[in-house]
Amino acid sequence: MTKTTKELSVIIPAYNMQDYLERCLKSLIPVIDKLDVIIVNDGSADGTIKIAGQYSKKYPGSITVIDKENGGHGSTINAGMKIVKGKYLRVLDADDWFAPTDLEQYLKILHEEPADLIVTEYSRGDLKETERVKLDYFEYEKTFKLDKIQELSPKLQIEFLAIHSITIKTEKYRREAALLEKTFYEDQEFVAKAILAADNFIVLPLDIYQYYIGRADQSVSPKKQFKHREDHARVIAKLVELYASCKNVAKKELLAARIKEIYKTHYWIYNYNNESTLSERCECRRFCRATKKRFKELDGEVTTRFRIRLFIGRIKNKLKGKK
Repeated sequence: MTKTTKELSVIIPAYNMQDYLERCLKSLIPVIDKLDVIIVNDGSADGTIKIAGQYSKKYPGSITVIDKENGGHGSTINAGMKIVKGKYLRVLDADDWFAPTDLEQYLKILHEEPADLIVTEYSRGDLKETERVKLDYFEYEKTFKLDKIQELSPKLQIEFLAIHSITIKTEKYRREAALLEKTFYEDQEFVAKAILAADNFIVLPLDIYQYYIGRADQSVSPKKQFKHREDHARVIAKLVELYASCKNVAKKELLAARIKEIYKTHYWIYNYNNESTLSERCECRRFCRATKKRFKELDGEVTTRFRIRLFIGRIKNKLKGKK
């Protein structure tokens, strides 16, 4: 076990992020002495590793660089987990950053806090306009058992427990198996394993994570989602596997709600896209049928009304010539 010397370990996956990494790292400098920052260069072909190296030399007691072959977002977290030494763990993508305003208070709370899972609010947007995502579904600064989250709808559970909102106790999370590699959307697996690792949670009214959605090539864009649809299916299969092996009833229910919501997104990826072929949509149906055999709770999740709405949307997209 790595000795804990910092309040928070921050794993920063970085692939061709030379235009964004410095902004990300500058946001951490005001509290850098309290952080264990691990930049994982995932085989970048640009100047990412050079920028990472410069900051590592300047802050050798706080910033470590791992330079590895490309293996995807999950592989960077796996690599970082081998050397993390903070009391708590958080993932920060290199094109995002932390808001410095609440960082000091956040770290003071981490020093004293015993909760397994800490949920903080976040903002999303581009450089011109941002929206703060408030997560005031539960009383702030009060510890709840994990099953309390079941009071939220599945959709709100996804928003509440996102990679942008959660901080997990390192030694709890370390017990979980490694994440999928060379796979998009493994952030859903990361959150699922945080659920498995935690027994309680607390919500803080702090705006920490700044989620930048200004890049056209992000995995959340419709084109990217369709391109990486097989990865999405792989992640769903992994979540079903985690669900099947889980022995805790409350955690199983949280995983079940999450799988149902992601399952509907998978159906949307295929059937809302006006460029998808009949063969590809049949591919989706085959996957959905196979998944329902393993996870019977999915029966009825994709309703006729939902299918009709997707069909109309696809036709509208086609008529508009959307890409």
